[in-house]
Amino acid sequence: MADNVLSLGLFDRLPDSYLTDVSNDLQYQWKQIVMFNFLRLCLAQVIESVVLLDRLLYLFENGYGKSYIVKLFDPVMSPRCHSIVAVR
Repeated sequence: MADNVLSLGLFDRLPDSYLTDVSNDLQYQWKQIVMFNFLRLCLAQVIESVVLLDRLLYLFENGYGKSYIVKLFDPVMSPRCHSIVAVR
């Protein structure tokens, strides 16, 4: 529509395979984006657990023997459902 309104004639100058090539390229990029987000969602909980365990180990090393990881609420609501509780 923009090509017709501006009367540039760009659509007529493009080869027929240009639009199919662009469509195929976008489909490939979309698959990569979906795969990246899937991998990110799968690894988010693992990385969160590693960070919590590292903080818990820090507390143990500094003399807080009564330190615990406590589940606060349902993990479906948020992946950050755990907390660290340390008693002096």
